[in-house]
Amino acid sequence: MEIVMKKTPWAYCLCLVLFLSGCTFISTPIERNDVYAQCAKGDTISFELFKKTQSIKKTDKWYLIWLDLYKDGGDQYAPHLLVCDHNLVLKGATGVYPEIIKVKGDTLFCITSEEYIAEKNKSVKPYRDDLPKEIVLSLKEREKTWNGYQRNPSAVVDSIQLLQNSVSAKFYLKTSDSIYFPGRKQYFEDIVYYSKAFKKVKILEFPVSSLHFDRSEKYIYVIDDNDVQFEMHTLDNKVFEKVILNIWQAIKK
Repeated sequence: MEIVMKKTPWAYCLCLVLFLSGCTFISTPIERNDVYAQCAKGDTISFELFKKTQSIKKTDKWYLIWLDLYKDGGDQYAPHLLVCDHNLVLKGATGVYPEIIKVKGDTLFCITSEEYIAEKNKSVKPYRDDLPKEIVLSLKEREKTWNGYQRNPSAVVDSIQLLQNSVSAKFYLKTSDSIYFPGRKQYFEDIVYYSKAFKKVKILEFPVSSLHFDRSEKYIYVIDDNDVQFEMHTLDNKVFEKVILNIWQAIKK
């Protein structure tokens, strides 16, 4: 064995190592596109993964969790729909899905699109596409021309209280009758003006399943039947992060 090793060219050994390493890499998930690289099917998802939640819905059997594998959004994104049981054990996931407007039992009622159909028809998919077999997508076309959600960014969050074991959330807000929220930077640059403008107190309650979390801008929004996106902006990251932590803790009880 010793003599063989001395006569084996180093280039050959290096190629062999690279080949074996390459085989291992190819057979494992691509981390930036595949949630299974961060949580294997059958494992309980971690809080590190859960805190990337953008929306969560609970059914009699599942938690359906939408998230982006990238930490802070931006130009790169890897959206996923995770299907977990009530112990947050991952049962399946997909990286492409239509717009889901309602969930009932194992059926997801969806609005399809040309982009979704094109992605589903690709022979090679750079993402995980592995929903549990019980999940059914009920697809239909959008009945009216859609030009995107109309934004209504007019509220500042004072605090958020989770109710009924995180089934609903009560928002203590400050709103303005005359202007929209200008963004954190501009708000703090002219805090005297904006704190006076946003002085009308409003308390609203929403189902947690209707909430959407924008992690990059740290605001929470809901969408009404007229495709209007009502935004509730936090001035402190801790308010945004705490509500997600509290939802996690309520599930894990």
